[in-house]
Amino acid sequence: MWPKLLFQIGELLPHIRLLVPLAQKYFDKGGDASVLTGISESIQTDLGQVKSGHDSLARQVEEQNALLGSVSDDIRRLGESVAILDTRAAQVEARVKSTTETIKVLFGVTLLLLVVAVGLLVFLAVR
Repeated sequence: MWPKLLFQIGELLPHIRLLVPLAQKYFDKGGDASVLTGISESIQTDLGQVKSGHDSLARQVEEQNALLGSVSDDIRRLGESVAILDTRAAQVEARVKSTTETIKVLFGVTLLLLVVAVGLLVFLAVR
């Protein structure tokens, strides 16, 4: 039981440390109800400022979440575009390879026809 109690007191110490200045103000000013009211009002004012700061931070976090969602969508679309471009690049590469092979065959046929034509001209010239 005592270890639990000591552990709980240990957990409360940071909170008690924050209350000591308030108690000091209370006792320094005479310790009456008006002092407590003033302290309470200052605490409420401070809490209001903290709440407005929290609201501002929450709004900023929401805006950043929306921006991150937009960036995520952009990255997804970019990935899809890259995949499409990879496919098109592969198709163009295949077409270039096919065109190169066709040009080689046509060049060979043209060279063969040229040799035949020169041969015919030589044959006709000799005859």
